[in-house]
Amino acid sequence: KGKNLSTFATGAQLEESMRFYKMALAEDIDYALAYAGLAETYASRHMLKDFISSAQPDDPLKALQYAQRAYQLEPNLVEIYQALAMAQTVNGQIKEAQASIQKALEMKPGDSQTIVTYLILKGLQKLSLEETKKELAALKADLNDPWIQFTLGSAYFEQLEGNPTADIHSAIELLESAQKQLPNYVLIPTMLSVGYAIEQKPDKAKEMANQALLLEPDNPIVVFLVSITFMVIDELEQAEQLLLKSIQLSPKFGYAY
Repeated sequence: KGKNLSTFATGAQLEESMRFYKMALAEDIDYALAYAGLAETYASRHMLKDFISSAQPDDPLKALQYAQRAYQLEPNLVEIYQALAMAQTVNGQIKEAQASIQKALEMKPGDSQTIVTYLILKGLQKLSLEETKKELAALKADLNDPWIQFTLGSAYFEQLEGNPTADIHSAIELLESAQKQLPNYVLIPTMLSVGYAIEQKPDKAKEMANQALLLEPDNPIVVFLVSITFMVIDELEQAEQLLLKSIQLSPKFGYAY
């Protein structure tokens, strides 16, 4: 249950994920996968600290401590090395994180969760989509996996900042494909709404924006991102209302200001 909630989670979902992992440890203090899950959750919260008001300064240290405890208990599970990689990354241990991911891929070639972790940690700012696909093919990744498609699409969205030549159309195609398998994952329509707005497709942009708001109307990150859609399509009154709502939902959410 905790694992399901901590994959690309919002702040509230991360808190719930932590609760489930700690419940598991209350039942079995030596449950390695629960420690690994906590490590990933604390690392994720640190990575999203600009968006999540509950993030704490010691999240990276806690992530590393939980990952190391998991490794002590079960050093032969691929999930342990995934958690180690994330914890090491948020603590600035980049070489160690790369070694952990490599070990995970050796243990389970093509594993989708490991590939997603690899993509998150690697960053894709300097690679074209075709170069990345070739690299993933060499790693035996399943490019039809929706989480891999979502991660790739999201990474290329990040290129938009300060890069007008970023491959937005390919990113949209990846997200559209992922949405067919993950129809209720709110970040997909959220990002698609922005993408369609940039492509000057206002009707599609509003359709995805409304879909995202129906899925999670009280998620401050979703509300904020959807407000960008309405800015791009020049519906400024709606954008302002959404920005105000995101602030009401999370007063510490600085991006909305």
